[in-house]
Amino acid sequence: MGRMKKKGQAGTAVQYMTRSAALRKLQLNLADFRRLCILKGIYPRDPANKKKLPGARAHRTYYFTKDIKYLAHEPLIDKFRELKVFSRKLQKALAKGQPGMAKSLREQEPEVKIDHIVRERYPSFVDALRDLDDCLCMIFLFANFPQHKDIQSATVTKCRRFSQEFMYYVILTRSLRKVFLSIKGIYYQAEIMGQTITWIVPYKFATEITPDIDLRVMSVFLTFYTKLMGFVNFKLFHDLALEYPPQVDEKKLKSDVGLSCLVFSAADAAAATAASKLLAEQDAQATLDEFPEQMAGGDEWVQGHEELKKKREDMKKFTHLFDGMFFFLSREVPKDALEFAIRSFGGQVSWESMGGLAPGPFEADDKRITHHIVDRPKLSTVFDGRHYVQPQWVFDCINAHQLLPTSEYKPGSILPAHLSPFASETEDDYIPPERQRQLDRLRRLEAAGKKGDDDEEEVAEIEDIEDEVEDEEDEGEYDQPQPAKKAKKISLKNLDDDEIHRQELEAELRGEDITSEIKAHAEMKKKKATKAKAQQALQEDLDKKRMMKMVMSNKRRRLYSKILSDKKKKQDRVNHLAKKRRAHDRREAEKKQQQQKQQTSNRKKKAAAAK
Repeated sequence: MGRMKKKGQAGTAVQYMTRSAALRKLQLNLADFRRLCILKGIYPRDPANKKKLPGARAHRTYYFTKDIKYLAHEPLIDKFRELKVFSRKLQKALAKGQPGMAKSLREQEPEVKIDHIVRERYPSFVDALRDLDDCLCMIFLFANFPQHKDIQSATVTKCRRFSQEFMYYVILTRSLRKVFLSIKGIYYQAEIMGQTITWIVPYKFATEITPDIDLRVMSVFLTFYTKLMGFVNFKLFHDLALEYPPQVDEKKLKSDVGLSCLVFSAADAAAATAASKLLAEQDAQATLDEFPEQMAGGDEWVQGHEELKKKREDMKKFTHLFDGMFFFLSREVPKDALEFAIRSFGGQVSWESMGGLAPGPFEADDKRITHHIVDRPKLSTVFDGRHYVQPQWVFDCINAHQLLPTSEYKPGSILPAHLSPFASETEDDYIPPERQRQLDRLRRLEAAGKKGDDDEEEVAEIEDIEDEVEDEEDEGEYDQPQPAKKAKKISLKNLDDDEIHRQELEAELRGEDITSEIKAHAEMKKKKATKAKAQQALQEDLDKKRMMKMVMSNKRRRLYSKILSDKKKKQDRVNHLAKKRRAHDRREAEKKQQQQKQQTSNRKKKAAAAK
């Protein structure tokens, strides 16, 4: 028998450490410890059983002991101490009135580098892409920040440049997949090197930063994310044979004109064009590997192979959604979002000049323009030969993976519901009427597209059939059809098969036709048999479940009951949402009816007053 371990020397008691104990072990203050944990990606933990911890309290913060030991070997701790010494010396020089000493000290300020932390946290580039969601959200948030005393303008400019460079790469590689306009901002989803990246871009409103936001913590996160974003952008541009960082027009960048602030040299522009063409050629020439031994094995593999081919062709068609189209943006629409979305799918974009913003590549009266995007109810000038649509049409087309009709998106018209492309409903879930209408419309459009693709084959088949019919008529094979005799109505209800056969023979002797009655009777019998079979199967299923529940153990019976109750709760919620929607539609209809009555009475009063 081994020695008994004392309490507090093994298990949960030594696996966790309080924050105060970690500060004593690392000899850091709270601000430096928090900064170090954010940079290294170490977060507080919640112990499973706090009662086993010595001196456990509800308000204490715990960390893994192994994480704190890992932090003890971090070189940044020495840099933090050097910064503390530097700060003390600088304050002393300023207090003694020694500007020369203070200037020399500022020149010797220790520099904190976190390149090694990025390499530690992301050993491969795919790992960095997989964890890029929060980074992009933070970068785009600070890129849209207003002027503030606690936020340096250089930080905002750097974030804006990183965001523009990433968006330019997405445009070149046609990586954008989904766009959704929400209350919080605009959600984007791109697919880069097989990794799905989702981020949110806030709207550009004149907002103020409230004092309850801790900008110090956010600035520490931003320090790490800017370094990570620099590495990622460098790698992405290097894969396209582009020089990084690209030149930036500072004047355009400060005026926030969007992607047009990036200035590429002639060599870089040619390399970007060649890279995009190379990617397109690779997509066009790429073929899926075929394995004859697997193809001979069964139809399932062949079917999956064909589905993969079709999916790849659909994706290729989707990435060229706006090819050959020219868009012109009015001044009231969100230029950055529309320019990014349209150019990501091959469209050409131009815009009006306003407030120091340089004009677009082509003017508003250009005859090449196919779509004019406006967000106002009335237009002063209308050009022929182009579609006038609201901005939502572009995003709905992207989410639907096809060009939608522009009739529902005309200026001043009530737009269809803009539903999230990230939500996927199952058969058991509640589907709103707007979503159901959208799905029905997409099915009709897909059916129309398939029919349009098969038009030539159908026309050829119809022509062949018509030629055969004409030849047979010329040979006299088709005689004039005799007028059919009026069938006598015969009731076949409650008759067996022998009696039905006898009735058919008698009707044939009389020269009557009762085929339709026989078919109707057979269908009715088939429906009854199917219904009876379904009821029998349901009853057998219920009996089987009842017997299975009887032989279950108490633990499994409770689990089974919980599963059934969860299903019932889900169905009750679906029914509740449907009931709420019907009540809402009823109230809206009543409100609309009252408004119509009020308008009618007002018109009558006006007509009476005019008389």
